[in-house]
Amino acid sequence: MLYYFFDIDGTLLLSGGAGRVAMTQVMKEMFDLDELHRVEVHGRTDRGIVEELFSKHKIPLDQQRRIEFSDRYHDLLPESMQQCEGLLMPGAVDLLEQLSELPKVKLGILTGNSESAAWTKLKHFGLDHFFEFGGYGGDHALRDDVARQTLVNCRNTYPDHTIEPAQAWVVGDTVNDITCARAIGAKVVAVATGGADLASLQEHQPDLLLSDLSDHQHFLNATHGSVKP
Repeated sequence: MLYYFFDIDGTLLLSGGAGRVAMTQVMKEMFDLDELHRVEVHGRTDRGIVEELFSKHKIPLDQQRRIEFSDRYHDLLPESMQQCEGLLMPGAVDLLEQLSELPKVKLGILTGNSESAAWTKLKHFGLDHFFEFGGYGGDHALRDDVARQTLVNCRNTYPDHTIEPAQAWVVGDTVNDITCARAIGAKVVAVATGGADLASLQEHQPDLLLSDLSDHQHFLNATHGSVKP
C-alpha cells in the first residue's frame, strides 16, 4: 500500500491570494488595521502565520483572540475564494484521478491550512472527493508537526493497515515540504509550481523533482513503479 500526502497551495492549486485577503479583512474588523506587515506564507502553517502577524503588529494573541480570528477567517474565506482568481495547477486533476483508480493507493492532505480552510479550498475546485484524511496547520506552528499529525491521522483512518513512513510520499512545492517529509521518514516529490524554483528545491535533494504535475507517467513510474495510467 502507498499513501500520498498532498500539499494544497502551490501544489494542487493557487487561491489567488484568497487567504491573505480574508486574513486582512479579519484584522481590519478586529483591530481597524488597514495595512498589514508582510508575512511569508509559502510553506507555512495558518497557526504560524497568524502568530507572526499578531507579533509584528504587537497585538497579544490569547486563546480567545485566536478563536475569534479563526472563526471569522473561516467565515470569510469562501467568499474570498469566489472573488479571487485562483487556478488549478497543471496536471493536478488528471494525476489525482489516475492515483485514485490505482489499487493499494490512498490519498491524503498534508497542508499548512487549517482543516476548515483546507476543505474550503478543495471543495471550491472540486478536489475534495479525492481525499480521505489529512493533517492540517491550524493547530501546529511547525510544518514538521503537521507531517507527524498527518501520519497519525492516516493510521487512525486505516486501523487495519500497518503503515510505515517509507510507504508515504509527500507531494509539495516548498523546501518545508521536503524537510517535513524527512521528519517523518517519508519520501518526497517536489514540484516547482509555487513557493520555490527548481534549483532551490534540488538543493534539498527530494526523491523526485518535477516542474509540475503534468508528466503523470514519470510521476507514477518514480513513486509507484511501472504502472499504466
